[in-house]
Amino acid sequence: MPIIVGISGFLLLFLADALDVLTLNRGGDKRMHKITASLRIVGYSAVSIPLLWVVLNLSTQTQWFSWPGLARVALWMFAAFSLGMLLWTVFFEIRTIRKKKGIPEDALVSEGSYSRCRHPGFWWFVALALCLGVLEPSDDNVLMLFLMILLDLILIWVQDVIFFPKLFAGYSGYKKAVPFLIPRRWRHKSR
Repeated sequence: MPIIVGISGFLLLFLADALDVLTLNRGGDKRMHKITASLRIVGYSAVSIPLLWVVLNLSTQTQWFSWPGLARVALWMFAAFSLGMLLWTVFFEIRTIRKKKGIPEDALVSEGSYSRCRHPGFWWFVALALCLGVLEPSDDNVLMLFLMILLDLILIWVQDVIFFPKLFAGYSGYKKAVPFLIPRRWRHKSR
């Protein structure tokens, strides 16, 4: 079942963060950095499997209902937009800001969408999962997508409370200035 692969992906992402903290405590290790990078690639790939399962409509269960043409197209367009924003926020935005502003690789980024809430990618993941659940509504799909959202929430909470304060200097100040999940209306002025 694809949910087992998804759960494994979240566990690998958790392990990668834990190894980053351990490596940091030992003064950094290039070999360990390659291992954690590989764990993240496999972890994110595994997390995508349940989403692909729903997109490809591999569930053998009967759907509760099917959306009419235009509504279905609009939902697929919003799902594609959510996927694009998720990829941008999690994989490209921080790298782009670091390069543009000359921020070191291990430094905290508190600009862009990260000035509105500390985990903006969560909302794009939720939007994507909800769209897929509405587009392909079966018991298995909805349960699997709900579990994926819950696992993502647990992962970002653990990152926020345990890992990121150890990995990023100034994270406690960032936590005081920028909300966890509910985006602020106005941008936080970065330092």
